[in-house]
Amino acid sequence: MTAHHDVDCCLTLFARVVSALHRSGDVDWHRGDLTMAQFRALLALVHRGPMSIGRLAAELGVRLPTASVLVERLVRRGLAERQEDADDRRRTLARASGAGEELVVRWQQGRREVLRGWMCRMDAVSLAHLMRGLEALAAVAPAGGSCGAQVPTGMERTQTLDEC
Repeated sequence: MTAHHDVDCCLTLFARVVSALHRSGDVDWHRGDLTMAQFRALLALVHRGPMSIGRLAAELGVRLPTASVLVERLVRRGLAERQEDADDRRRTLARASGAGEELVVRWQQGRREVLRGWMCRMDAVSLAHLMRGLEALAAVAPAGGSCGAQVPTGMERTQTLDEC
């Protein structure tokens, strides 16, 4: 079995866990009639803070008019607010409202509790293996969750996989 095969197996298992987690939550973002795109926009505003509509569009990988519509719909639901940029009054910033932040916190807590329940059902040896694996993954993951220059490429990536 090659390291590439092991990586593919891990990715498949990870996708299975994420899919089950997505289906399991008792606190769902879609209960508030939010689309996935609106929820992703709200997550970006909560986690990255106030930002211009252009920056939000870039964060989400959508066009500026799409991001503007997403923010407008979040504003109408009371989950986001628009505010004037103090540095450039021609520019508008979007930010999560208190209600938007609360929704994201409830959703995250619900997901955390689901994961906690699954982990509590694991035997001690399996849980220890999971912890060591997650520690190893966290050690190579870039800070802040971006895929910047810390991701191994080319020969460095091959050497890392061969070392496994």
